[in-house]
Amino acid sequence: MRRDPFCWPIINTLKTRLPKSSSDGLLTDRQREILALLGEGLLKKEIADQLGISYATVDEHVAHIYERLGVRNAPAAVNKAHLLGLFPQGAKRIG
Repeated sequence: MRRDPFCWPIINTLKTRLPKSSSDGLLTDRQREILALLGEGLLKKEIADQLGISYATVDEHVAHIYERLGVRNAPAAVNKAHLLGLFPQGAKRIG
């Protein structure tokens, strides 16, 4: 099979732009940050204070996190995030 050298730049560009897995892009960086804080046991008010954002903003992020992960509460969201590999290797895990 002949390899066309002109297609390699296109292939390399596609490789760097395509998600590595189906879970990549599932949550924004901010949503991951909030989910990690929920996993540490912080309340929404505490997260808002720590991040310097409003309670309503945290509440909105949490609602989107639950929706995207298909869960109903923080423990289920944290568990699903770990199962999907959304947290980096070596991240603290409670329990």
